Amino acid sequence: MGFWEFLITEMIWHLVFIGMGMLIISVLANFYFERTFHRPLIQKVLNVTSNFLAVTATLVFITALIASVIENMQLYNWIILGFIVISLIVSVKVYKGD
Repeated sequence: MGFWEFLITEMIWHLVFIGMGMLIISVLANFYFERTFHRPLIQKVLNVTSNFLAVTATLVFITALIASVIENMQLYNWIILGFIVISLIVSVKVYKGD
């Protein structure tokens, strides 16, 4: 594996880990912290933040998928596609407030 392949592989996995962190923070902000704080302003800010993080995580995963498709990494494509599906489900759940 050459230097550029290694660099792109590391970039893909850093994008995946950043997206996973965003999803975890989004779920925590929506399902835990929003129920902990009872002020409407804080709940509104947490709701907007969790929606933003869930959508941004989806875009980060799509960017990682594009990079792995360009580099023709079949296994990574399926793993990242799974993360995209999970992030889309979380985005819809966060948006609906379920």
